[in-house]
Amino acid sequence: MKTSHYIWLILAIVLPPVGCILQSGPDLAWRSQTPPPTEPAVATAGDDLVADRTPAASTEPDVAPQDQTPAPQDAPDTLLVDGEAFPTSIEVEGVPLRISGAGTLVYNYLFDVFCAVLYLPEEVQPVAALEDHPKRLELSYFYAIDRGEFAKTAQPVLEQTLSEEELQALEPRLQRINRLYRDVEPGDRYALTYTPGLGTELSLNDRRLGVIPGADFARAYFSIWLGRFAGDADLRRQLLTPVPPR
Repeated sequence: MKTSHYIWLILAIVLPPVGCILQSGPDLAWRSQTPPPTEPAVATAGDDLVADRTPAASTEPDVAPQDQTPAPQDAPDTLLVDGEAFPTSIEVEGVPLRISGAGTLVYNYLFDVFCAVLYLPEEVQPVAALEDHPKRLELSYFYAIDRGEFAKTAQPVLEQTLSEEELQALEPRLQRINRLYRDVEPGDRYALTYTPGLGTELSLNDRRLGVIPGADFARAYFSIWLGRFAGDADLRRQLLTPVPPR
């Protein structure tokens, strides 16, 4: 691997303690799949003095263009985070979750490394994200990341977050999730999805790689992004800040 690639590897799914600087926030935009209703034309005084702006009614039958497929009426709305679309709501084991926060990691004010969204139940406040609730953290990458860097960058954050006894108790499960990681390319998405009683699922591009049991594991691992000693304080702030309303 080229030496320059290691810059991006350090900025993988788990963040470094230093060296990454975020801008004021990600570029967020809501997008609805349902087209807005067409407003009727309203005549005003003086309209008889200008050319008619209303297209003449066609005598041909309405035919949809052959190369266009209208979006289903029940298609989910999405939130665009620096151009990457995430559904505003999902369901995990029958529990509906909505986007609670979103952020983008920017290196040296120039390069978007990845963007991320945090899903929580609607009644759960972001400050309680680490409690024993269903949750999902999804990350979309803009650069290639080597699988081996995930464990390397996670370890210093976990060592600062956990006591020595806690870290030893989690070590077998940490090794297990480290073995699940795969290399990622631009456009790939990792997701961590926690369900109480089942565990934390790691998936790549919606393909399950494995599930790690334990509420204690979930709290520790999500702390890498959301905890007091998160790898990057600015990204933590963005993920724990409610997204603006539509």
